[in-house]
Amino acid sequence: MKLPAQLLPLTAQIRGNSRLQIGLGLIAAIVLLWLFLLLGDWRQARITVLQASNHRLEQTRNLARQKNWAERAEQAKQMAERLQAEIPSAASPGLAQADFQGWLRQLADVQPAQLRLDVQAPVRLEDPADIVKVTATLNGSMSPSQVTQLINRIESRQSLATIPMATLRSDGLNRSFSLTIQGYYRLQTGKPQP
Repeated sequence: MKLPAQLLPLTAQIRGNSRLQIGLGLIAAIVLLWLFLLLGDWRQARITVLQASNHRLEQTRNLARQKNWAERAEQAKQMAERLQAEIPSAASPGLAQADFQGWLRQLADVQPAQLRLDVQAPVRLEDPADIVKVTATLNGSMSPSQVTQLINRIESRQSLATIPMATLRSDGLNRSFSLTIQGYYRLQTGKPQP
């Protein structure tokens, strides 16, 4: 193999200097070792991905072997129908907010402590589009057992109401709670509701 003329002096220096040969050999060995380690890391990452994929595949196969999917689908459909039946009607978002605020105010007024109620503006859901969500925050100072009773009263409401967030602090005499409560209302359209 014939080298270009520019490399001839360089090859002559390498042949004539044993320290340079050893240094270049060490550099080549380090680069090879680094490539070997890099390939090992890549291989380990691929093995981890493969194991995770195999685990997901096994989970999916186990789920596919279950025979009660039709029953579960029917149960989910019935649950959705029950929840839809719990959503009251309102003529407008403002009336939905007023109804929800009135119910919460009545609930707060019968409690043994003075509670603060903050009701936010209704938000229309994207799907189904005829549903509005009214969010309120109820907070004050009561014992944990009283707060539990309040939560039970909220959950026993005939119309759909959820508590997505609850905070309860009780350390001796300092007792406070905060409940975020959401009510759902179906907006009335010109068509009669079934």
